[in-house]
Amino acid sequence: MINEKEINSMINQDANTRLEYTIKRIVDLGVVWFIERDKKLVLLNDEFSNIIVPIWPFKEFADLFAEVEYADCKVNSVSMDDFLKFDIPIFQRENFKISLFPLNTGKGSVIEIDLFLNLVNEEMDKY
Repeated sequence: MINEKEINSMINQDANTRLEYTIKRIVDLGVVWFIERDKKLVLLNDEFSNIIVPIWPFKEFADLFAEVEYADCKVNSVSMDDFLKFDIPIFQRENFKISLFPLNTGKGSVIEIDLFLNLVNEEMDKY
């Protein structure tokens, strides 16, 4: 659970700050939040036709993103371990990218899967 002050603070940060925050929090908490429709992961596209997996560190942030365009969707979570073990290999094979903590007002940081893994591993090494 996250408090209102932290929510308001983070939604006003730039994409790079939200990226760093997301990596730290998903490693700290061991949970990744995402949006699904009909039990399928909601994917985004960018101007380069990349397929992007949006993820968040807390349910509340995913709820904020979903409330307008994805109101018919469900916010769900997966353990970070399962995300890394089962989902990431699929994303790599399909050449997907990851968007960390996107907002309705603008994109989150869109990064390659390998960079995401490096950032997660760097954060995990701190523990």
